[in-house]
Amino acid sequence: MLNRTMAKAVPVALAVSLLTAACGSSSAPADGNGAAGAGDTHEHGDYSQEGRVPVGSLDVFAADYWTVLKGSEGVTTVRAGGCEADAPCASFDILEGAALEGVDPAAAYLPDDAVCPGTEGFPVGEATKGKETEVEVGGKPATLTVYSVDCVVSDGAPERTVSQNQWYVPEGPNGPVLVVDRWSFEGLKDRLATAEWSGADA
Repeated sequence: MLNRTMAKAVPVALAVSLLTAACGSSSAPADGNGAAGAGDTHEHGDYSQEGRVPVGSLDVFAADYWTVLKGSEGVTTVRAGGCEADAPCASFDILEGAALEGVDPAAAYLPDDAVCPGTEGFPVGEATKGKETEVEVGGKPATLTVYSVDCVVSDGAPERTVSQNQWYVPEGPNGPVLVVDRWSFEGLKDRLATAEWSGADA
């Protein structure tokens, strides 16, 4: 049995540089998590001077490399830059409403086609629950849970592990919200803490 070695989650700046060769067009949405696909509407631009940007039911201070995609009902994906359709793109998801039906917020959210950070596109395997921290998202109580997720090779053996961060807001103004990030997006914890809720009196 192979020994499992904990690897630090890939910083999004590194992830972006690793994916540069595969990124060159934002016209083919693909989030690497199975949440968004061809035909999804999306927005991309220099958000650094625009203040808060709508991301699902949250208005968040966005980084200038963000691309915001609206996929299936209740799913919003933020992706780094523009990626080719089949590239493993650095991204995180916000799930709410219908997207949370059948989803256990106390477990790691791992869609069937989820991949690990990096250019290899390793599929994810088992997840181990780690530290839980009480935090706030847009002023609302939330739980931040860190999971260790196996990245597996073709024979199913774990190649390495990465950290997946999940914020769960049980009582958002518009209902529960789950934010899932396994790409270690820069400053996401602070961005969520200082976010505002759109369309509701928070």
